[in-house]
Amino acid sequence: MQLAFQQISGALLIKPGGTAGKLAIGQVSLTRADGVTPLPGLGFSATNLALSFNNTGGSLSTTIGGVTLDYTSAAQFNFLSIRGTLDLNLANFITLSGHLRV
Repeated sequence: MQLAFQQISGALLIKPGGTAGKLAIGQVSLTRADGVTPLPGLGFSATNLALSFNNTGGSLSTTIGGVTLDYTSAAQFNFLSIRGTLDLNLANFITLSGHLRV
């Protein structure tokens, strides 16, 4: 079994008062070990996954390696955000699909 991640970018900032970061993953797929053949009876994919967080307790605006961390509103001084689209199919018996936003 192979879990593959594609189109990844991100940044992590570590400060004495806390950390902040962002991670974006364009696509996650689950296949047989060859990386191509789907697993029998199981379909899984995740797209446009994004993780953002700031626990520094304050405003933050910086760019690291082309990734911008812009957490300047009070609601972003201490937050965690996860979002993306997930699709799961179990033997064409159970199908789950939707957008995740936490």
